[in-house]
Amino acid sequence: MDEQFENRLRFLRKANTEGMPHSDRDLFDHLLGTGQLLVDWGARPALCDAGLFHSVYGTEYYELKTVPLAMWEEVQQLIGKEVELLVWLFCMMRRETLGRDKEFSVLHRLTGEKIHLNHARFQDLVTMTIANSL
Repeated sequence: MDEQFENRLRFLRKANTEGMPHSDRDLFDHLLGTGQLLVDWGARPALCDAGLFHSVYGTEYYELKTVPLAMWEEVQQLIGKEVELLVWLFCMMRRETLGRDKEFSVLHRLTGEKIHLNHARFQDLVTMTIANSL
């Protein structure tokens, strides 16, 4: 296992993801499973990394937060700017708004603000949503 990946796992463990319930397992296993599914699908590395962290800020359906939003800079330093942005988008979007209009956008789940996406980010969010559900 490479050192960068091990540092990410250590961060997730320190955030108590192993003790947080998620479906029929804990959040740590769910995050690992989502990230691994993306790897198995041949997704690009940034998307696989986002899958590993995809719900650390909480989501509209999984409200438990392992990492407060105020720590976004620390998360960004660990996983990179692009990956942290995907994680933030996944956590902040209202899922039912993903793909509902002709634009690539989602609504912010807390503010209702429209967040415009480019085509690649839109595809990443769709792929992460599917991997998360499986």
